[in-house]
Amino acid sequence: MSTDLSLFEDADLPDHVRDLFGELSDDLSSGVSAGFPVISYRGKRWAVNEGGVQKVLTRTVDGEEEPVPHIDVIIVKANPNISKIYYEGGYEEGSNEKPTCYSLDGRVPARDAQEPQAQACLACPHNVWGSRITENNSKGKACSDNRRLAVVFPGMMDKPMLLRVPAGSLKDLMQYGEALKRRKVPYQAVLTRISFDVDAAHPKFVFKARSWLTKAEMKQVAELMQKDIIQQILGTPTPASELPPVVSAPKTQASVSESDIDAVLSEPASRLTKPKLAMPSDVEEVVAPKKEDPAPPPSKKKPPAKVSALIEEADSQLDEKLKGYFDE
Repeated sequence: MSTDLSLFEDADLPDHVRDLFGELSDDLSSGVSAGFPVISYRGKRWAVNEGGVQKVLTRTVDGEEEPVPHIDVIIVKANPNISKIYYEGGYEEGSNEKPTCYSLDGRVPARDAQEPQAQACLACPHNVWGSRITENNSKGKACSDNRRLAVVFPGMMDKPMLLRVPAGSLKDLMQYGEALKRRKVPYQAVLTRISFDVDAAHPKFVFKARSWLTKAEMKQVAELMQKDIIQQILGTPTPASELPPVVSAPKTQASVSESDIDAVLSEPASRLTKPKLAMPSDVEEVVAPKKEDPAPPPSKKKPPAKVSALIEEADSQLDEKLKGYFDE
């Protein structure tokens, strides 16, 4: 290490320092990733990848080393979102190669993805069912789903690791979590054994609760859950403000809108003039009013005397003009 802290070895924190500065802060280390190991599997063999070096987990049986058939871990925390990972040309089990593209929340590519394949996962052609054909000629997705777990081995609480649960094991993980939940048991409080389904052609996880943790272990796990390294392992979901806009389908314009109806209702009913009597050619042709537009009821208000006089004069002139037309 590049730091020398021999000054503080075997020394208790003075009371006046504790009184002045209170609890220790994480300001110098928060937000900085120091990297973390990743638990991988290949051919139903477990391994730990760290710093570009892969170490197969083994045990000694009859004096010989053989791969372990299972791992016993403590699940510290799980990413609530389904993550995605894509390798151009396909993924080789146990490979240390970085993925071509991946997503921490299943919505958009991660910020440090090498080659983002789409602006959003929903629009990515590799996220479509049938974009990958497996060895046994069945359909799948080229960008596979997984759930990120932060786990630790017993006795190694200071070394949390990433374990990706593959798509074919997500249902088993869900059932395991629901079984614990029905018994009101936090998954962080038990030692979980993860093994391979011997009947499955490809690696498929089997989950089993082995034992309760001790009180001291539970306290360590509770403290570990709050550390930045756990969030770094699980990944931080993309803020809503940074998500790509969702383009909605264009709305069809209604033939009659509510505003049109309001405008019609607010207008006063139009008044119809009294139809003229049909006359010979020296009289204009009259068009009868439409049936749907009935004439308004006659006004009961008596017109002014001057108006009445004009009406009477017009009527008398009309009568004089009509006399010849109706004589036999």
